[in-house]
Amino acid sequence: MLLDEWLPAVPSPVAIERHATHVRAPAGAVYAALWRADLGGPIVRALLGLRLLPTALGGSRQARARLVELRAGAKRLTLHKFIDAGFTVLAEHPERELVLGVTGRFWTFGGGIAPTARYRFRAYWLLVRPFSGLLRRVMLGAIRREAEQP
Repeated sequence: MLLDEWLPAVPSPVAIERHATHVRAPAGAVYAALWRADLGGPIVRALLGLRLLPTALGGSRQARARLVELRAGAKRLTLHKFIDAGFTVLAEHPERELVLGVTGRFWTFGGGIAPTARYRFRAYWLLVRPFSGLLRRVMLGAIRREAEQP
């Protein structure tokens, strides 16, 4: 897997999460659905909005604009939107596999880009892990539904 090319650079990862779903569609259809599915259902929008709220209240125009967009719910929240928001495509085998990544100080409200300290990340992860896992499970469901459409 492409992810294995990135993980060896980390001596011992602080957290590893794996989420999966069975999709009744060919790999190419699933990969296309990954890019076109609306990943922003109500739960996802609420959790992402909650994450943005302190930064928006702190005066960040960009965070306020993203928060307004999330609340409006009119636009589809696709994988392209996540990339526009700071995620990076680290590796890709088209129609088969995709690795996204982002670095930052996630334990701060702003999440400024910086190397992540292990002990702070561990404390942060204990708090957000259930919600982060919920986001991924909801998104996988959206991708599965999109791929299985006739």
